[in-house]
Amino acid sequence: MVPYSWIFLSFSLPSEPSRIRVSLWRKLKKKGAVSLQSLWVLPASEANERFFSEISGEIHAGGGDCMILSGEKNAENDRLILSKFEQARAEEYKELSEQCEKLLAELKKETASDNFTFAELEENEADLQKLESWMNRVKNRDFFASPSAADAEAKLSECRNALGMFADNVYRINDLQE
Repeated sequence: MVPYSWIFLSFSLPSEPSRIRVSLWRKLKKKGAVSLQSLWVLPASEANERFFSEISGEIHAGGGDCMILSGEKNAENDRLILSKFEQARAEEYKELSEQCEKLLAELKKETASDNFTFAELEENEADLQKLESWMNRVKNRDFFASPSAADAEAKLSECRNALGMFADNVYRINDLQE
């Protein structure tokens, strides 16, 4: 395994107001950072260093203190950190796959009840767009090409195909009624 370079963010904030802490947590998660005990970790890159710098500004503005540190290349640490990244992305891909299953179940239910309306099609298209957008966000923070991505991609592809068949039925049935 090739050792990686890391950047770490350690910070403390006053307990109140909690909205600052929650806002920072959301931003860190959205960026794909993982928590390693009291440190937040990202792969070292100019973009990630800028991100931590922006976050540090928010921490200071909220009355807190922080440090941004660079990590030494170390195979043992790399394994631990990489496993944290894999675990975080695997959880996200699993949740995405579960939501895909819900869309597939909805399409199956509507097909079984012959509910081939344009309104139902639009609703399901919107759901698929949300799933695709979610997949893009997760892939953007999947720095190390999680093996879990393949299963989620397959589920999303299954959703696209099922929605395509549903759309074909909507258009076919509505064309016959005109």
